[in-house]
Amino acid sequence: MAIIRLASNLKIDSNGYVSGLLTVKETIQTVINSNGDKRSLMVDSHDKECIELSFACENTRNEPFIIKTLIFGLTVNPEPTGKTREGSKSVTTYNKLTTTLIRLDILTKELLEKARKDISVLDVETIMAQLYAIKDLPVRFKPQKNKNNFWEPNLLSLEILHDEGAI
Repeated sequence: MAIIRLASNLKIDSNGYVSGLLTVKETIQTVINSNGDKRSLMVDSHDKECIELSFACENTRNEPFIIKTLIFGLTVNPEPTGKTREGSKSVTTYNKLTTTLIRLDILTKELLEKARKDISVLDVETIMAQLYAIKDLPVRFKPQKNKNNFWEPNLLSLEILHDEGAI
């Protein structure tokens, strides 16, 4: 006999945010590239260092729902990549790692302004130590679907919840 299961989805509040606990870790991801031809034996596979952001959230049945996203570019860059619209305001964007560091209050835009003139003001070892020290940090973010139709966080909306009872 076939077993029918009930579907569940990510628990999103009325403002479009998801709350959860963030854990950051360094990891190695195997990247596989092929030339797209199914008959080809040419497959390029290599290991690449990255940072894994793991968000422990809940689904609509109050069960654990884990969302993971990887950051492959391990470069803190003080130069903006452009601007994007968030509602009615224009927001300056940076690369994925720099954006995450800003949203987690590890870097400030003022410090990045100084770093554009003198990059030595950024202490990369301290920055990365603070990032890797994050374990079960209460956060919220707006979820979005990636190209494979899986949930991922919109890092521009990532916020630390200072009131731990908010989750």
